[in-house]
Amino acid sequence: MISPFSKFFSRLTLAQQIRFFVGFLLSLEIAFVAILGWQVVLANQEADLEERHRKIVADTQSLQNMVYECVQSLGSYAKTREKSYSEEFDVKSAKILKTLDELKKMLGNNPKRQAILKRIDKSLRTGVAVLIEGRHKFESEGPVEALKSLSASKNLLTPVFKQLLIDVADLQTEEQKIISKIPHRQKSLRGVIISLLLVGLVGNILLAIALARFFSRAITSRLALMVDNTERFKRGSELNTAFTGVDEIAKLDQSFHQMAEEVAEAQRMKQTFVAMISHDLRTPLTSVNGYLQLLADGVFGEINDKVKTGAQKSGRNVDRLIRLINDLLDLEKMEAGKMQMAPKAIYIENAIEKSIESVQEFADSHKVSLVMSETDLEVLADPDRIVQVLINLISNAVKFSPPGESVEVSAAAKDQIVEISIQDHGRGVPEKFKTTIFEKYKQVEKDDGTKKGGTGLGLPICKMIVEQLGGQIGVESEEGKGSRFWFTLPRISGEVLEIKQIEATGSTNEKT
Repeated sequence: MISPFSKFFSRLTLAQQIRFFVGFLLSLEIAFVAILGWQVVLANQEADLEERHRKIVADTQSLQNMVYECVQSLGSYAKTREKSYSEEFDVKSAKILKTLDELKKMLGNNPKRQAILKRIDKSLRTGVAVLIEGRHKFESEGPVEALKSLSASKNLLTPVFKQLLIDVADLQTEEQKIISKIPHRQKSLRGVIISLLLVGLVGNILLAIALARFFSRAITSRLALMVDNTERFKRGSELNTAFTGVDEIAKLDQSFHQMAEEVAEAQRMKQTFVAMISHDLRTPLTSVNGYLQLLADGVFGEINDKVKTGAQKSGRNVDRLIRLINDLLDLEKMEAGKMQMAPKAIYIENAIEKSIESVQEFADSHKVSLVMSETDLEVLADPDRIVQVLINLISNAVKFSPPGESVEVSAAAKDQIVEISIQDHGRGVPEKFKTTIFEKYKQVEKDDGTKKGGTGLGLPICKMIVEQLGGQIGVESEEGKGSRFWFTLPRISGEVLEIKQIEATGSTNEKT
């Protein structure tokens, strides 16, 4: 059963799927970064909180020191009457009050600590007020009275300072309790951040693997099916079911199925056409050709030269049509793999001799001589098909050779192959046609088929025969200086020939 997730993605193109996953990943990454950032903010807040509480502890400790310094400054002023000590006292006392204001802000709204700070504030303001009053007495009284006033001020300040020490200690104790808890919270936050980083790393890896698997299974598996479809198409087997969906691969597969159906229909039409050619055209054309030949030979009575010439011309045209039909049928058989080859060990000289005998009359009519070089080389080939190749190549060489020239046919051994050459001295093949002339219906000049009687299928048939026998075919030419068509066949030495013949027949055959 197809899941809703798969149904959803089947309605998206590959580009849309990629955009969806990219957007999904970005959303996850943004959420992850936001959570991680919030944890970092909390960690920074804890660090700021620790710093603030440590400052509170330091400031409360400094309050005690500033009180002692104020008392010392005032005592020195009482003894020496130097104004600098009085100014120092003013600075210290003002600093005490400023520090108290800062502590109030830093403590916030915590009731317990604010109560302690309130008592500290009261003690300090009381103490500072006593000290200021004592200074006024110092300034208005004599030295002896000043010392007495200083002693009285100390007596008033003693209980105040004792209470101050107690309250400062209590406030510092409360702050230390808070400070002692902060490292644990910071450790927890660090643990959360590390965990988030690990989860993010592992999550990204797993997500990347999951996406890779998803796309590999969604794309490569379907591409594999398409590759299988191409193999099935080549074999003519039934294709896999077409993909559903609107993505590019599904559309490509649907187009491939449509193309395969069209090709199959074209193939059926082609087979029907070939069958029609084979049964409905070749037989009557053969009859017409025979009748025209009899008419030109005077079997039905004497005819004038004009009728005879017309009958011979018509016969040649019908004969060209029959050759075209035969070539089409041969080509169809080769392309369909229905033309069976029967390769065996043969002397290539015998095949060349048979081919020259078949083409000799045609060469004489063009006043072209055929020259064959002697050879005793043996090849592995189908004798009838090699003769067909040779006749085609030799007759082509004759057609494109001027009267009085010759066509040379030779064979030469090259390692494990034998190269057969057909050399003419005609117009040659232009460079741009050296490969295309082996394609179907390709000729050097448009009117070659009419003037020379060619069908444009001879060379493609030669190419298919040679390649099915394990060889290669090609041409070397220079315009105006002739052409050398060549093809290769597997060479068989005497020892190998004997072994192959024994395997095939059980005894050594005589020279073919």
